[in-house]
Amino acid sequence: MAGKDVGSAAVFSRQLGERTLTFVVNPDGAFQDEETSSTWDMLGRAIAGELADQQLTRILAFDHFWFAWSAFYPETSLYSFP
Repeated sequence: MAGKDVGSAAVFSRQLGERTLTFVVNPDGAFQDEETSSTWDMLGRAIAGELADQQLTRILAFDHFWFAWSAFYPETSLYSFP
């Protein structure tokens, strides 16, 4: 029996040394920071640009399905971003 691919997420600190980075997704799907235009991979590593070979600090996080979360935390509010 095959399961449905529902994706995954990784969470990283935006702080790199003294800098706080702001990330955008390019039309080609690549992540780039606005401060240096460095390109980042899904593992939090800069793969091109001024910050090439720098590594973001991973933050411990878990993927959860909404139905499971809401069963334990029914008071949770949802927000939408434009």
